[in-house]
Amino acid sequence: MGTGAAAGLIGWFATAPGEDAKPGKKFRAAVALGLGTLSAAGTKLGFVIDARIHQALLRRGIENPRPLMAIGSAVITVGMVLLEPPRHEDDESLSPVDSGVGALERPRH
Repeated sequence: MGTGAAAGLIGWFATAPGEDAKPGKKFRAAVALGLGTLSAAGTKLGFVIDARIHQALLRRGIENPRPLMAIGSAVITVGMVLLEPPRHEDDESLSPVDSGVGALERPRH
């Protein structure tokens, strides 16, 4: 529930009127409601998948499946990081300059 509420708040504040766009309250509410709903549904789905993996390991005779699940999660995370393409320092798509975050700007050469 908290994840959905947090995502909804982010959606509301992220669509605040600015210099470039002036979205109405109905649009902002729809974005906030949509993000909150998707986030809550994703969280619920994650819990369902977690419970099914836990029960499947219990059925296979593993008395305490949580440590095994943690190791599996770590292996998947490391695998994803290793399979990620390398980043190049001169890649302009990594710069947050276009997002308006001035504190994170990299000096241009």
